[in-house]
Amino acid sequence: MTWALSALLGGIAVGVAAARPEPQPRTLSPRTVARYLADLVPAERDDVRVNGIYGSGHMGAWQFVAHVTWHTADGTIDGGVTNLPILASEPPWASPVDPSTFPHEHEVGWTLDQVAAVFARAEDTDDYLAMVELEITSTRDSVIACHAARADQVGHCAERERNGHPLRQFDATLTDDPLGQATAVQRA
Repeated sequence: MTWALSALLGGIAVGVAAARPEPQPRTLSPRTVARYLADLVPAERDDVRVNGIYGSGHMGAWQFVAHVTWHTADGTIDGGVTNLPILASEPPWASPVDPSTFPHEHEVGWTLDQVAAVFARAEDTDDYLAMVELEITSTRDSVIACHAARADQVGHCAERERNGHPLRQFDATLTDDPLGQATAVQRA
């Protein structure tokens, strides 16, 4: 009887262990970069602002560099830079930007939800070359996303506002600096 109970319980334990779902890999891309940023900034997701981000993709393999700001526990605004995927498990590094500008950077920055929504509209991000760029300046507050079938060939680009509305579509030659990491793919 003990043998039968032991065999039954062992079979149940094996069945439970075998039924566990496999962890799903997380793919870094324009569609997921906001989720990665939320995981590494030491603040509530709703408080994080993205002040600039640049990403380069090679056949769907992406790298990003981003500047972010957030409120600290004492209410001040801090900022930092990250490079993904290299620093995917690390908090942002100290910002090269003058900390006195952080309140303004935070005020004009995009929320993670805005970044996620607009970057999700980037087309053909698995193309041979692709790039996305969020730039906030006195003359521009938009995302440009481009893709091309080959380096040094004309590719297609689209520019979108913070609310996702299209501003313009245009063609541009994309170049590739293999050692450029997150900024490897550029518009010529």
